[in-house]
Amino acid sequence: MDKYRSFAELAKQEKMGVDYYIEENQCQSSILIMAPHGGNIEFGTTEIARDVAKEDYGYYSFVGLREEKLRNLHLTSHNFDEPRALARVRSAQSVLTIHGFKGEQQVIYIGGLDKHFKYFVAKALHENGFTVRRSIKYKGSHVNNICNRGTKGMGVQLELSSALRNIFFQDVRTFKGRELKLPQYYVFIKSLRKGIKDFEKIHIK
Repeated sequence: MDKYRSFAELAKQEKMGVDYYIEENQCQSSILIMAPHGGNIEFGTTEIARDVAKEDYGYYSFVGLREEKLRNLHLTSHNFDEPRALARVRSAQSVLTIHGFKGEQQVIYIGGLDKHFKYFVAKALHENGFTVRRSIKYKGSHVNNICNRGTKGMGVQLELSSALRNIFFQDVRTFKGRELKLPQYYVFIKSLRKGIKDFEKIHIK
């Protein structure tokens, strides 16, 4: 269970620049890539979101900085109301969020309300050897989930297991270790970008 129910509560106790910071680009695209639990909260999700977005898509990450009591910095996705994040999702048609969970299998759980977006993302990942499944726990189906708050009212949530993220970086648990990305990381980034682009060609106007 989260310690805080809103960003306002979190901001009263946690310090910007010490406990967390916010990283974003200035690209105003129809698709926004987000890591709402980035940095040391859900290891590797900031790096993945940043590299998926590049200069082609909007990018936002809430980055946990400290090395202890990390769960205190976690705002569940349907309570994630940091003002800059809300401004970004309101200016995008579709949102794709990157998350992490503890798991011993190299698996990605796909959720969110956008069936078409999920299809293209899952297809591209499957074609490149990644295991993508649905999960009752990680459905991303709440209407207030940050992935579903773009102007279309539906998006995609990806939950990557720790076992999968471990093969992406030299050391997924540290900022320095995440600077060295391993071959499968680049396969994943390329695959996910292809899925997004294939969806964009047909469904984004």
